[in-house]
Amino acid sequence: MILLLLSQSPQRFGAIKRNCEGVSQKMLTQTLRSLETDQLIIRQVLQEKPLQVEYSLSPLGQDLAQHLRPLMDWIHENYLRTVQ
Repeated sequence: MILLLLSQSPQRFGAIKRNCEGVSQKMLTQTLRSLETDQLIIRQVLQEKPLQVEYSLSPLGQDLAQHLRPLMDWIHENYLRTVQ
């Protein structure tokens, strides 16, 4: 979900949290750290007052997101069929 969100545009932590309903701050932080360690996202500290952190996809993350999009679309379509 985070990779697909970041494929649209770079996001700050708060924006990611708002768009990932139901995820705790602790779990989101751990997930972002893991994605950064796996070199799928890039964490950039913006020189603003107060300091802001922005996350974006790395080239590897962009490639993965392109492959995930059709799968997520399929899941969304089939989930909607089961709910109706």
